Amino acid sequence: MWRLVSTKYQFGLVLAGVVLSFYLAQYAYGYVFGDMPATPENWSLVFLASAAILAGLVQLIWSLAWHWLPSLQRHTFPDLNGTWTGQVVSTYSDPATGIQVPPIPVAIAIRQGFFSTSVTFKSGETKSQTTQCFLKPFYQIGKFRIWYIYDTDPQAQFRSRSMPHEGVCYLDLYFDEDRNKLRGTYHTERKTTGEIVVARSFNRQR
Repeated sequence: MWRLVSTKYQFGLVLAGVVLSFYLAQYAYGYVFGDMPATPENWSLVFLASAAILAGLVQLIWSLAWHWLPSLQRHTFPDLNGTWTGQVVSTYSDPATGIQVPPIPVAIAIRQGFFSTSVTFKSGETKSQTTQCFLKPFYQIGKFRIWYIYDTDPQAQFRSRSMPHEGVCYLDLYFDEDRNKLRGTYHTERKTTGEIVVARSFNRQR
């Protein structure tokens, strides 16, 4: 989310947050140690506390606003937090038979905060974790895309036909149609592709 904020607003938010969190950290330091304000020798501790307070406040305020103001999601980026279940239709063929594998049930867990987003993908045979993740809004048409690069680690008993590999995937959400459905495509270094369709397992739409 932070990357979607314009540079001038980033600067203003950081400046205001640093000033506010510094004074809060000063007060907390004085309350705990009875030394108000903190002396220059202790400023490193105050600045460290300021950073922690700032990060916590931003995350808390953003989470509350995100949850209670759906219009904010439409103009920034939707809340994708939760577990999404559905299926993958892969172009991969079983090397032993040459037959394309049937649709695979999958579960995708998305953890999305103000500063970072991660995606964990699980099927009956594999688990993958993001190494990089990017958010791309298309505001005019109400489409929001999450791009991610991932590492896949198949279970040991399946590695004879499915070795660890890397891939890239995107998932699209159409805000004005269904905020609890994602559809996308993935590509792997094994030159396989597939379509993913998942729905949120619980309704966070407000």
